Amino acid sequence: CMMNESPSLKQKPYATPAEEETIERIDVGDHFRKQLSSSIMAYFSLVESLAEEKTDSARSNSRHFLESLNELAIKNEPPEAQSFWNKHSSGLLSNLSKMQELGDIEGLRRVFETVSEDFSRIVMAFGHSLGHDVKLYHCTMAFGGRGAYWLELGENKTNPYFGRTPYKGQDMLKCGELQETIPSTPPKSGALEQRRV
Repeated sequence: CMMNESPSLKQKPYATPAEEETIERIDVGDHFRKQLSSSIMAYFSLVESLAEEKTDSARSNSRHFLESLNELAIKNEPPEAQSFWNKHSSGLLSNLSKMQELGDIEGLRRVFETVSEDFSRIVMAFGHSLGHDVKLYHCTMAFGGRGAYWLELGENKTNPYFGRTPYKGQDMLKCGELQETIPSTPPKSGALEQRRV
C-alpha cells in the first residue's frame, strides 16, 4: 500500500480488526466479566460525549473509564487472560490518560480511535454480562476515509467520530456499518450472582 495514494483511489479502508485477526474467546470468571461490564458502561458514556461534542464531558468520561479499567481484578484470572489483557491494555490505559490532557474534540476523537480498537478486542475476548448484545460498528468515512471502530449497546448507534455536526452537508450521527455482535455471557454460577443485589 503506497502512503501517498490519494483517498479517491482507495477501494477499501485499512484492514479492520475483524478482518486482520480472529479474537478467540478467553474464559474468565463471572466477577471479572461483571467488572468489565461496568467499564463498558463507562466507555459508552465516553462515546456519547464524543458524539455530542462535549469536550469537558469527554475528558471526564475518559477519566472515569480509565478508573474503572484500573479496578479490574485481572490478577485473579487465568494466565492466558492476563497475557491478553497486558498486551491490549497498556496502550489503552496510556491513551485514556492522554485524552484527559486534550482540549479539542478532534484531538480527543483521534486518540479515541485507538482506545476503541484496543477495548473492542478486550470485550470480544472476555465477553460481558450486560444482558443485551454489544455491537461493533465501523465508520468508513472517519479520518478522511481511513475508517474507525466503536462499540454500542444494542441498536443505538451514535457515531463518536462525527457527532451531530453535518459533514459535507450530510448527517453522520447514524453512519456506521455493523461488524460484529458480542452477545451477553450468562453467569456460570447463578447463586454467586444473586448475592450482590
